[in-house]
Amino acid sequence: MKIVVVGGGAAGLTAAFELHKAGRQVVVLESSPRVGGVIASKTMGGFDLDLGPNSLVCTPALQARIDALGLGQDVLEAASVSKNRYLVKDRTLYALSPHPVKLLKSPYLSWGAKSRIFTERFRAKGGGGDESVGAFFARRFGREITEAVVDPIFSGIYAGDIARLSLEQVLPVAGRWEQTYGSVIKGMMKEKETLKGGRKIINFKGGLQRLTDALAAPLAGNIHTGVAVSDIRFEGDRFLVTHSGGILEADRVIYTGPPGVLAGVPVDYASVRTLHVTVPEDALDLPPGFGFLVPSRERLALMGCIFTSSIFPSKAPEGQALLTLMTGGAHHAGEQVEDLQERALDDLKAILRVRGTLRVLHGQTWRSAIPQKNLGHAQVLATLKAYEDAHPGFYFAGSAVSGVSVGDTMEYAAKVVHSIV
Repeated sequence: MKIVVVGGGAAGLTAAFELHKAGRQVVVLESSPRVGGVIASKTMGGFDLDLGPNSLVCTPALQARIDALGLGQDVLEAASVSKNRYLVKDRTLYALSPHPVKLLKSPYLSWGAKSRIFTERFRAKGGGGDESVGAFFARRFGREITEAVVDPIFSGIYAGDIARLSLEQVLPVAGRWEQTYGSVIKGMMKEKETLKGGRKIINFKGGLQRLTDALAAPLAGNIHTGVAVSDIRFEGDRFLVTHSGGILEADRVIYTGPPGVLAGVPVDYASVRTLHVTVPEDALDLPPGFGFLVPSRERLALMGCIFTSSIFPSKAPEGQALLTLMTGGAHHAGEQVEDLQERALDDLKAILRVRGTLRVLHGQTWRSAIPQKNLGHAQVLATLKAYEDAHPGFYFAGSAVSGVSVGDTMEYAAKVVHSIV
């Protein structure tokens, strides 16, 4: 049985690795010159840079995969300060806590907004169904909390617009709490044991690319880069995969790219640019923490900043702060993300009170980086499922159908493989 995997990102490599391990004949077709997708690492001048995602949440499934790949000795665990997160208001940092009581004590919110936290449990339930994240939280907690807290959090995860993101797709538990307990706060308190953290945030010596390189290593002869797939046809009991190098026959196909081209359903993607900068640690006011997020109402070019050298000190030479800036996203969809760079640097200088010269190490633009799980995405998924049903042996994987985190895409791909083998 020959299986073709279209796409050589984390999902595609995981699928191919699992198929290879199960003894199946597998071929990976990747349109770009390299595999790994948005996971890419670069070392320069003593700095270890991750050009896409900067860390992973280490679930038990991911830990098992890391151990199986022999990467356990190369894992870097995030420093304890990474539990501290910040939000920006008037170019000033305020500590963020998901705990309602701590939010009540924060000067970040007005007393009017804080009162909405107290009274949320007394509001009537909504009618359920598909509702935007923004509409849901505005209804439960009011406009200020929605704009000042909810917006930057979802912008940080999805680079998205909460007026369009679907609650049932990106945070279904909030809707369930409202319908079950009549209140989001009540739901959080009732199920607080299940919400406790404890999962490690990790990286690797040399960067996250160590993970995708390890997945690709046993597949070296079966990976073809620079090969763009233009058509997939189902004929009888086989597939004909047309690509830039010819036509490939396959018994099964796992497709991890943007699904709209094949299934005829539109999936929006946000483009993001990461920018790595450094400055001496004594030349800025850097609080201990993971980083900060910027609400879109602040109208800054900067979407957020990760304090990379605070989380993983070995990523930068001693005495140097390594920061990863993020620009772009849904709120800047009409602009070229590269054009935001200088404004983003000015934003950073003001927020962190930078007194020295910021040195730009590297900038990376990711077109169509994050699928937007907007209102109506449930119908998109239903259409993709119908396409799979109409083409037995064809499977969608990748971030458009799974969660958007690297770990989610990998585990979804592994489940697809397990349904085949």
